[in-house]
Amino acid sequence: GGNTTCVEMVVGDERLIFDAGTGIRDLGSHMVKERPDGGHASLFFSHTHWDHIQGFPFFGPAYHPGFSLHIYGNAASRANVRDLLDAQMQQAYFPVPFEALQGRIDFLEIEEAGHQIGDAIVRTMPGIHPGGVTIYRVDYNGASAVFCTDNEIDLMLLAGGVDKPRDGRVFPEELLRFLNGVDVI
Repeated sequence: GGNTTCVEMVVGDERLIFDAGTGIRDLGSHMVKERPDGGHASLFFSHTHWDHIQGFPFFGPAYHPGFSLHIYGNAASRANVRDLLDAQMQQAYFPVPFEALQGRIDFLEIEEAGHQIGDAIVRTMPGIHPGGVTIYRVDYNGASAVFCTDNEIDLMLLAGGVDKPRDGRVFPEELLRFLNGVDVI
């Protein structure tokens, strides 16, 4: 309801969060209320455009010493995510510096082939968006969901008018393989 992108998936004992738009503020408040002594979550960024990161400085668990947060990026974006989160919390933009976060925050790399988090497998593939975007697939206990946001599929390509998108990948076929058998997109 009016917030920018933030999607939570609870898979077994694991809390997976996709993007840190303004919706992450309410999610963080809920998490701290639910577990005042702390907890753990994994945060995945589709990309670092403003509407997907702007809620992070307001995410309560990042300030709570009892919470740990694994922030995942692919090989190309992992350092970039940390740098951009830090940059948006510089004094010119926000009164609290990144160094003030008391939660345990680790920046980790995720491979396209997949990463196991608890009993869930999280896989990625690149999408098409200015500056790049990562699409995530979560498989858990026989069910699957895909988080695919801000992804521009060339309509001419879908209609058969073009063989390859601008970056040379045969994208719709790759996407269709990635989505094969998924329950929720």
